[in-house]
Amino acid sequence: MVTSDGLVQYAAEGAQVWEAMTFLKACPVAGDAALGEQAVARLVATVLDRFGTYPGLDAQLQEMRRRLEREVLVPPSNTKTAPGGSYDVDFAISYLRIRNRVAIPAGSNSAQRIAALRSAALLSEEDAATLSDGAAFLRSVDHAIRLVTGKSTEGLPEHVGHAAAVEHLARHWGLIACGESLAARLRETQGQIRSVYRRLVGAA
Repeated sequence: MVTSDGLVQYAAEGAQVWEAMTFLKACPVAGDAALGEQAVARLVATVLDRFGTYPGLDAQLQEMRRRLEREVLVPPSNTKTAPGGSYDVDFAISYLRIRNRVAIPAGSNSAQRIAALRSAALLSEEDAATLSDGAAFLRSVDHAIRLVTGKSTEGLPEHVGHAAAVEHLARHWGLIACGESLAARLRETQGQIRSVYRRLVGAA
């Protein structure tokens, strides 16, 4: 069993950059809530202290992102790992948090983390809106696909009936305008997110 002290020590001495990103999302889910919050606060503080001045942070994050794109082969319409997907949002948020040592309440969602970075003047209003609105759009598209197909897929459905049903849901939810295609809107959103990611983290 890993104790909170052991986890903090590992974060301080042995954790890699990708693990640091994961630790930023730690939150207590059961047991003594106060103890859990204290343990998470120590863990996150340790991660920020160690990696805030980590010389290879930018390069390692960029390489991690490139590797995910190379090794996880998905169609361009994938909402998670494709360029401009939710991974770009997560990497950009995590990078800013680590590099600027920003502590955010455990359990915060993407929108809350982005808002906190905006409040700290680490994101421009435009970039914050692009990441927040883009992440919400990607989640909605993913939900629409799951509702129609009954499962998570690697991208927009190729089955004609499924594709039409997903597009109908997206239009009903106000995600796309009349006459606009979901595929085109998705490409536009991914391009906007990737542009912000590159500006904040570097080339991918």
